[in-house]
Amino acid sequence: MPAAPPASALPAGAAAEPPTAWPKPNKILHVAARESITCESGNLCTATWDATRGDYVVYYFYYCDTYTLSNWVGTGSYRNSQTGGVTARFNGKDGGTVTSVGPGGSSNNYNWSPIWSIRNC
Repeated sequence: MPAAPPASALPAGAAAEPPTAWPKPNKILHVAARESITCESGNLCTATWDATRGDYVVYYFYYCDTYTLSNWVGTGSYRNSQTGGVTARFNGKDGGTVTSVGPGGSSNNYNWSPIWSIRNC
């Protein structure tokens, strides 16, 4: 995980609601800043800062779907460990693709603020 973001980097009111994804991902866990995680084969794993808890919330997207995101702000990370050559798409407010992530793609410094949904397959 990246370092914890400074409080000044978060928008006003960012701590009011935790980040969520719908439908509910296959697995969700919380980890401290700079803690390592394993993204099991078959998953698209993402992490975004949860200001309500002061840690990162990690989502394991396994089932093929479009997941709507709420309160994903600031820097986090992702890793595409899906099998079968699957490309994930991170979509903006208008539904257009902002970022495509091929198999094995990852980032430990990704800005989630412009992303409103994820299509993992």
